[in-house]
Amino acid sequence: MATVHGSQILVSSSPHDGDSTPKATSPMRSLENVSVTKVLSNPENRLESIDSTLQPMTLREQSEESSSVVSRRHTLRVLTAFIILFSAGWGDGVTGVVLPYIKQQFQLSYTLSGVLFVAVSSGYVITAFTMERAVNYLGRFPLAARRRLLLPILLSNRQFSDLGFSLTQGRFFLLFIAILVQTGFFLTCAASKTFPGVLVGFFLNGFAKGNLVSALNAYMVANPHVFGLGHMHSFYCIGALTSPLICQTIIARGFPWQSFYYISCALPFLNILLVSTTFRCAKAEFHADKEKAMTMSTVVPIVRGDQNSSRDVTSVESGHGIQPSASRHHLPRNMFMTALRTPVVLAFGFFISMYTGSEGVTSGYIVTYLLKIRHADPSRVGYANSAFWAGAAIGRLMVGFGAPHMGRLKPYWIFVFVTLAIVVHLCIWLIPSFVVGWALTAIVGLVMGPVYPLTLEIACRAVSPAVATCTMAIMSAMANMGGAFYPFLTGLLSNLKGEQVIEPLVVSLMSTMLCFWGVSRAHFRFQ
Repeated sequence: MATVHGSQILVSSSPHDGDSTPKATSPMRSLENVSVTKVLSNPENRLESIDSTLQPMTLREQSEESSSVVSRRHTLRVLTAFIILFSAGWGDGVTGVVLPYIKQQFQLSYTLSGVLFVAVSSGYVITAFTMERAVNYLGRFPLAARRRLLLPILLSNRQFSDLGFSLTQGRFFLLFIAILVQTGFFLTCAASKTFPGVLVGFFLNGFAKGNLVSALNAYMVANPHVFGLGHMHSFYCIGALTSPLICQTIIARGFPWQSFYYISCALPFLNILLVSTTFRCAKAEFHADKEKAMTMSTVVPIVRGDQNSSRDVTSVESGHGIQPSASRHHLPRNMFMTALRTPVVLAFGFFISMYTGSEGVTSGYIVTYLLKIRHADPSRVGYANSAFWAGAAIGRLMVGFGAPHMGRLKPYWIFVFVTLAIVVHLCIWLIPSFVVGWALTAIVGLVMGPVYPLTLEIACRAVSPAVATCTMAIMSAMANMGGAFYPFLTGLLSNLKGEQVIEPLVVSLMSTMLCFWGVSRAHFRFQ
């Protein structure tokens, strides 16, 4: 029997429980107790009461089953992320091979050919400003929806009375669109007959890769797995290692360089299939997001006073005591400007830009340095670039397995890796041997490779979770700008002073990295 006392509803226990002491419950729990009491008080509904007592066990089993399905799906998502990063490295690693043919076909100077890297950086910069807004926009769904959306909502918020937000849905649609843009990159570069068309293709590559890498970085950090950022970015290195070999083989057989991009269109179609299968919002995830949004938009009245007790209890028993709020949208705030004004984010971004700059100079100019300064064999010197990416892939795989055991010492491991890289570059600079330089290039990749995923993980742990996605986008944009600016600067100085300045520039840049990491206090906030 239900009675009202103050702001609480007291429900008497069933006689079968052996305890007749009234218990105070919350208004939401009272609604369930009132309905159960009514059923137990009616002998004709004894079967329904048995079903109601068995219902919690059924819900628990469904919850465990849903959790198991989500766990399996998470593993599949991680494997899909590996393949996506492989395709991103596949598109980036081939640039050094096709660039001479692009220059020859369109009769470009060194300055105009450098515009290609500016186009890629422009795509990254636009990604940094638009990624979070895109996720928030694509993640909207009407609270009246009973199932997952097949297409994102394209109308404005004013067209709906109540909207919720699903991060999983927003991430899926963003990845899907970014892969379509990546398909446009391969098709544009393959079919274009003019240099502006190739520029558009490289811009699309920067925009697509910026969204893909940033979204997957944030996902991997927010959802820990036995395979982490180190493993994922090692697949980027494997893609960057494999594509030049395939492209060089295609060109050596007499096919034009555009043929490589036609063949590469198979990768985005595979990614679309995998993302549609794994990253699409699961039923359990959608219902959890919907329940969260409904909870935020629900107002539960508290019964006060005895004079209106019969009216309020009736309204509770009839199910009218819970009314949704009218015309409220529960969407996340845009945190991009907040992240951009955070000093720690800018510090990490500046550090990662120097890292990608040194990585770009090493991978792009080590062949030139060994060929011009060490007088290497032209038929074999090209494998030095492959050795660098192979070493980077192995290094990131190793740190992927070792990162869980580093704990709070991860910031100090970066000191170790950068110091070792400086020592190896000094050996390449000072030892006049092509064979030694070729072997040490692989060691440079081995010790430099772990720095990037470790820095991303430290950055996500050092900032608020609310700005983690924006932090990934900003760091990716600054990393790509560094990867375009420092190699461009190295090329200018090489034209003025000669190729002998390449290794001194790399050593100077990495020494600046080491000093900056030691002076800045950002890494000490790691948790």
